[in-house]
Amino acid sequence: MTLGKYVYRLATLAIENGGWMELDRLYLQNQILSEIGVTTPVSFEKGCELEASEIIDVLVEEARKHEKIHHAKEEVELRGKLYDLLTPPPAVFNAYFSQLYDKDPERAFQYLEKISYENQTLKEKAEPKYLETQLGQLMYTKTNGTYEENIPTENAKYPRCGLCFENEGYNVNGGAPFRYIRMNLQGESFGLRLVSYPLWNEHSLFVAQAHQTLMHSRKTVDQLLQLAYLFPGHFIACDSDLLVDSLRPQHVVYQGGKDDVPLLMRKEKATFTLRGYEEVDVAILDYPLTVCRLRAKEGATLLNLGTEMMQQWRTYDLENSPAFKENGSLNHSVMMVAQKEEEMMSLYLCFLASDTPYALHLAQGLGVAAIHGSLIQEEMNELRMALENSDPFQQNPRWIDEWMQHLDNRLERGE
Repeated sequence: MTLGKYVYRLATLAIENGGWMELDRLYLQNQILSEIGVTTPVSFEKGCELEASEIIDVLVEEARKHEKIHHAKEEVELRGKLYDLLTPPPAVFNAYFSQLYDKDPERAFQYLEKISYENQTLKEKAEPKYLETQLGQLMYTKTNGTYEENIPTENAKYPRCGLCFENEGYNVNGGAPFRYIRMNLQGESFGLRLVSYPLWNEHSLFVAQAHQTLMHSRKTVDQLLQLAYLFPGHFIACDSDLLVDSLRPQHVVYQGGKDDVPLLMRKEKATFTLRGYEEVDVAILDYPLTVCRLRAKEGATLLNLGTEMMQQWRTYDLENSPAFKENGSLNHSVMMVAQKEEEMMSLYLCFLASDTPYALHLAQGLGVAAIHGSLIQEEMNELRMALENSDPFQQNPRWIDEWMQHLDNRLERGE
């Protein structure tokens, strides 16, 4: 296939994504040729039906032939520039998302997912599986990313962290195609984007534009409930504001999703009514952590009760476990999850104390484990080596391949 067909196809995909018009085709094609170092005439024509990622692989090899790139960092940056051309500019992206949202919020989310997957800011689809344990059902996801790739890092002056709006269009590590869907929550600017390596379906981030430390307040509860109202069926979760490994979350970010995470699926262990909040259904869930679920028709009622319970727990003095440490830092906090289903609003409060012997992150609190693909491969390699060194398998080496294939198949099925 000729180079012109690849370039024409990539320009077509960029136009179809809504960021460009047919009048921009020549401009787009010339931008692509310039990025890959082509200086000879090219005949642009139809005839290529490949996906964007396949075309960009071809164009990267073309750039290498023309000595436009020489090492891995340059390749990553080139990919970022090409994927950025595929992605509508922020104003256009936000306007189109808003148009779709007014018709159907789920269609708008599907558009965000489509563009994010095509421009590789969403690098893989989540395929969660479930496992029965003595403590109940656990969700786990095989991923090629790491938890740290989804949280802030304070190792650069600009962008200040991996969540900041400053990443939008900034082509470091191929980050140029990142886009945020803007929204206003109680007078504060937030942006929506998808997690690059999701742990559950439609795993999203709602990121505050201001780079500030997470500290729970009434506003936190209000913002969670507002997001749950804006995206019905999705759960919206907030990490605790405890110090973990001597650090508190350095950027306000909420995580969302549309999946049956274990915390939301557990049965009630006890139900009761609180004086002054008779319209709220209160339940303690049968869960390894202490979780209280509040459910009502009115979000304002949940806001008042949820805030009161959060503040009461923050200063609650357990025997031999003071609410504050000697250095004045918090010892008690909550993870919170909000969700709107049909006419009912729910708010889950997971009560935590920092004097527990382990650090608990949000995904773990939801009952979700991330299993890194490289760890699985390392363990499988160790198992193969152990089998090869055992007497029966040394005598029958073909058994090893049969056993390993059997284990791979079971792993894929989630057994």
